[in-house]
Amino acid sequence: MKKSSSVGLRPILVLSYKNHAIDEFLVDLVKTERSILQSSKMIRIGGQCQDSRLVKYSERSAYDSYSEVKAARTQVENMNHLKDSIEATMFGKMSSFMAYYQQAFHDTDSQARKKAVTDATSIVMECIVKRHLLLSLDEQDEGEMVAKTPGEIATKLGFLGLCDSGDKSSRQVSKLVNNWDGSMFITALLNGVAHYGQEHWGDVVMRWLSGLYPLPPCQFKTSSSELCGKLSLSTDCTLCHIHRCSFSGVDHGQCKSPCKNKSSHFCIDHGCNAANCPRSRIPIDGQTFCHIHSCKRCLELDMISELANDVPPYNVCDKHPFCMFPVCMKYPSSLEENYCKEHSVVLCRSFTKKGKQCKKQARSPMMPYCADHAHLASNMFQEVSLSKEENTSSLEVPSPKRCPFIKKKGGQCKAYCAPGAAYCSDHSEIVRQGGPSIQTTPTMTTRDVFEVDD
Repeated sequence: MKKSSSVGLRPILVLSYKNHAIDEFLVDLVKTERSILQSSKMIRIGGQCQDSRLVKYSERSAYDSYSEVKAARTQVENMNHLKDSIEATMFGKMSSFMAYYQQAFHDTDSQARKKAVTDATSIVMECIVKRHLLLSLDEQDEGEMVAKTPGEIATKLGFLGLCDSGDKSSRQVSKLVNNWDGSMFITALLNGVAHYGQEHWGDVVMRWLSGLYPLPPCQFKTSSSELCGKLSLSTDCTLCHIHRCSFSGVDHGQCKSPCKNKSSHFCIDHGCNAANCPRSRIPIDGQTFCHIHSCKRCLELDMISELANDVPPYNVCDKHPFCMFPVCMKYPSSLEENYCKEHSVVLCRSFTKKGKQCKKQARSPMMPYCADHAHLASNMFQEVSLSKEENTSSLEVPSPKRCPFIKKKGGQCKAYCAPGAAYCSDHSEIVRQGGPSIQTTPTMTTRDVFEVDD
């Protein structure tokens, strides 16, 4: 029979079903083996030993005699104490936070609520920084020794605020708390408020604890296809106050649609359709222009307005032009006519030789002479005197003047001067051709000659 090579090698484990059996065996072994009596290489495991001769070989005696066992026991005790300290510290912070948080929402004093939010924010920031430092312990630099003993671990965890932590660890936490950039701590929160602009990460945490939901950025696209980026008015309207339609209805409130372009303050449905007009259209179904660009005649007739050709008070479209007579703002009776009823029939302004007004119809209100006196139209506005206070649609009609031409027999011409001329129609041509010498009465000048209005 072969014997195993491990037989006789130490340690040797002796098992027994009964305590008194193992005690009897060990007592006999001590009596026969004097070397065991003089050494402590035998350990009686278990706490039910009844023989006093085996006390020195008990498990508890071995704890007290072996330095390795003592060191291991001390390490275990220190680790348990460290664990209890960490739990007490973290639970204490949590309890303080919950107390501040409850006060922030239920206290009747506004100043007390504000202070509670500030204190709760400080606790949360401190816990966030300590969590970051805990996670960073696993990322040791190359060549750095990893802490193994309880003392080394307690030193590493000094930032947790344990009873044996030093000033260096406290300064490390304070430095990270006061750091402006908190992207390493609250990345998700900072990404959600990136459009608010740069601010301390503690302010972001405070707003989050206060229950404030960050407003989304404005989704209006500029001419360069870039988002506006300003703060929206609310969570359900992703537009800022500049790019949201300014129209407010009685039944539906303010419109939530975006402005149609950068220069307009209204959306496609409420803005004036005129080019580059920032105003709103007339709030009547079907109208597409504002009061400035709508034809006022179309509005008077309850029609859908066309685009006006001019600004008020001349804002009319091509279908409703004004009378062509100067300054007249009346409408012709039809599109085929150019003048209103008042100015559609005009008598000639000229006078006959006998001083009576010509009864023939003028060509138009703009040329108030008949075909026989059309040559006088060139002098139409030279000798007319208009008063600004008078009605601009009519002209004053002065009395006709006698022709100052002196005949050969010495008598004055009895005809009346033609409008715009110093002599009558018969003598004007003679004077222009260099006729016989003439004399004018000293009381008459060319300024005494006027044209006649209708």
